[in-house]
Amino acid sequence: MSQVFTLKAPRDRLTLRWGTRLPSGLFCNYTAEEIVKLLVVPVLPGHHSSTSNATSSTLTQSARDINPPQSSADGSPQQASCYESEKRKASDEVLLDYTRYRKRAGVADDSSDDKSDANSPNTIFSLPTELHHLIFSHTESIDDVVCLAVTNHHFWEVGHEYIDKYFDKYFALKFGQWAGKNIVCAGVDVQTGDFPPGLFSAQEIARLAHLSRNKFNIPGEDISPDETPDAPVPFTIHHLCSHSVSDGQSLEIDIERAARDLFSRCLRRKGTYRDKPDQGLLLKRSAIEVKESSYFPENEGWIPRNLTTKEFVRSGSIALHPEYIKGPRITLIGFGEVIMSRTCWTTSPIVRKGKAQNMFRGVWAGHRFDITTVSRHEEQTKGETWSDVGMEVGEEIKSIWKCLVDTKGLMHSLNYDENA
Repeated sequence: MSQVFTLKAPRDRLTLRWGTRLPSGLFCNYTAEEIVKLLVVPVLPGHHSSTSNATSSTLTQSARDINPPQSSADGSPQQASCYESEKRKASDEVLLDYTRYRKRAGVADDSSDDKSDANSPNTIFSLPTELHHLIFSHTESIDDVVCLAVTNHHFWEVGHEYIDKYFDKYFALKFGQWAGKNIVCAGVDVQTGDFPPGLFSAQEIARLAHLSRNKFNIPGEDISPDETPDAPVPFTIHHLCSHSVSDGQSLEIDIERAARDLFSRCLRRKGTYRDKPDQGLLLKRSAIEVKESSYFPENEGWIPRNLTTKEFVRSGSIALHPEYIKGPRITLIGFGEVIMSRTCWTTSPIVRKGKAQNMFRGVWAGHRFDITTVSRHEEQTKGETWSDVGMEVGEEIKSIWKCLVDTKGLMHSLNYDENA
């Protein structure tokens, strides 16, 4: 009954690099964890405050352009051109502000004032705060930003804003990449022309019907010795997981480790003074080594949302125990398992009894999703009608769990509370 399923966003030609055997692997696989990473939308911490009322709006925009990790940037010529244009505009405006600053200070622009200027040290520290912001906003390496920011208290007051924005972009780029996209978990046994309702238009299905894929390129399928690898086969939705058709994604995200590596690089770079590491850097260690919990607060309620049907599920409806709920992540059975079980799509049944028997025709297959906080959901959906389907989904998950215990011997010391 079981077969290999692969998660994909077919309309965007995206797929995970590996499949999962269902239903036996539903509660013990990494795909469910990846679903959470793909759909969860981070909450930006409220740590951004203006360090100078005089900072221009152009400078603030320029601050947002500090480069995120190179592996995630688009790097298109058009974007680079726009970026350089905005940087030049920011430079012009701040230099104009600096000219006004000098005039207010009584410093003329002619050479007769060179003597008076010579009496005061002309260092980077003596520049106006506006120019300090400009320096940070034009510094492309996050290592350079950190090392400059920990130089003194004033530079930290200016520079920590750019460190925070760097990690904001990092989280925004790495998490929630499939939020709002149509997704389906397609089985290898799905037949030609069998697509989830509404996923493709009639014209798109007609075009797909004329395609064929090479069986050799289809992950999850075994080829017998008497089979010709190059024999064309009719196109199915499962073939969209082929790397020749879709971009494979492998989500190896460890931002906390990346932050620790950043701190270590800066520590080595700053060197030692009298055999002691840089104290300014050590004092700011906790601010540099960010935690994922800052962007996924555990004191807030999180919900997966079906954006297509306007339905959501509260974590308490599916969690084995309340203490297993850690923000959007839930131990053992969580949002990933729910979405995976309801987006499966194949032609032959994989569970033959109970409420789980329709799992192979997922009622959410091909729909759009995200995972967000309850407070953000309420703010975004004022006046809209949404349905809490947590009780229905919880019963489905329980049915699948019990079915696997009965038929596959899947046992665990922690079972659903029958009174829950």
